[in-house]
Amino acid sequence: VNFYYQWYLLIKNETDIKQYEIFSSLFHANKSLFSSIVINDVYYSLINYCIRKIGRNQDAFKKELLDLYINGIETKVLLEKDFLSPWTYKNIIRLSFGLKSYDWIDRFIEQMVDQLPRKARSDAYHYNMAYLHFEKHEYNVAVHHLTKVEFSDVSYLMDSKILRMKIYFEENEFEPLLALIK
Repeated sequence: VNFYYQWYLLIKNETDIKQYEIFSSLFHANKSLFSSIVINDVYYSLINYCIRKIGRNQDAFKKELLDLYINGIETKVLLEKDFLSPWTYKNIIRLSFGLKSYDWIDRFIEQMVDQLPRKARSDAYHYNMAYLHFEKHEYNVAVHHLTKVEFSDVSYLMDSKILRMKIYFEENEFEPLLALIK
């Protein structure tokens, strides 16, 4: 009963960071008592809480969010039918850029690609590798990976075009940038 009450208090007053700590600690200490459905709901509740805090420029929650994602993968809570969502994969990678963990990101991209649904693997892998190399200012390698994205989803099409625009801008290639904008 206390667990659900603490969860209610977290939802009711999400500005209270102490309440987040109380609920999170209570959850992690008693996780084995709950069904997989409740565990899944709590993970997403905690993840969404952290995302909202990060959206309000409370960057201390970036590490907390990354820990939730990694723990959720390790415990298979965030896997859907034994697969990691390509969007969760991308979110983890993007979050890690804010922490400047480039070596970790590279390992994560390589290690987790086989956990993605087969039809999304290639695009997710190459898009995220392109973004990694863009962040490292290795624009030629980034472009190489972008040429391998086949746009299995409209998001990859749009994100790839935006990334290519950023590369053109960084390299002072204004003609191709303007052509792509058109």
